[in-house]
Amino acid sequence: MRGTLLEFGLRVSPGKAWRAAFVLVVALCAVGCGQAPAPQADTDEHGLARTDTDVAARAQGAEEPAPAQATPAPKAADAALGDVTVADEQALRGLLAQMEGKVLVVNLWATYCLPCIAEMPIFKELYRARDPEAVAFLSLSADAEYSIDEAVKPFMKDHALPFPVQVISAVDPKVLKQLIGAESTTWDGELPATFVLDRDRKLVKHWLEEVKPGELEETIKPLLASASAPA
Repeated sequence: MRGTLLEFGLRVSPGKAWRAAFVLVVALCAVGCGQAPAPQADTDEHGLARTDTDVAARAQGAEEPAPAQATPAPKAADAALGDVTVADEQALRGLLAQMEGKVLVVNLWATYCLPCIAEMPIFKELYRARDPEAVAFLSLSADAEYSIDEAVKPFMKDHALPFPVQVISAVDPKVLKQLIGAESTTWDGELPATFVLDRDRKLVKHWLEEVKPGELEETIKPLLASASAPA
């Protein structure tokens, strides 16, 4: 027994030789009984194991499928926003001249005015639903010119305002009152303020407070109907 053990290079104490011999016999029996060695995983050139499907595809000369790539989510289209411009007295006169012959709605507001913010959806709806050939809308912001980038533009983006905004903080309130045809009113600069004028620039109605839903439509509709009626 000792010679057999030494022949295989095993070094065990005599007291434990029988245990080593038993292990050796079991190992030899396993080999002699025809047990196939465990299959080794096929690997690619990078040493990564392939699946059975990959091996079969390679044997048939098929190309390996390219790894799936995540498709980036489409970006939501940005809502069309109006421009913001600083308007002095001369610029306002020019804008009003371009709006002659149309029903005119003028809204004065500011980003710090809570009632102005509350009524803004009404003017957004008016601007989108109006006939631009019949109704003109003039949005005048009383915000300071230096706050355009930090207040006015972010406000327009957050509220998705589709109409252009004119910042008129440099225009004298008395001159502005004359320009928009509000001489007959008691308006002295309070916000919000809204004025509706007919095609002949006659003041029809004004609000020195928040406009309520439906009020603008009720005021403008008869003006359009009278303009389209035969003489």
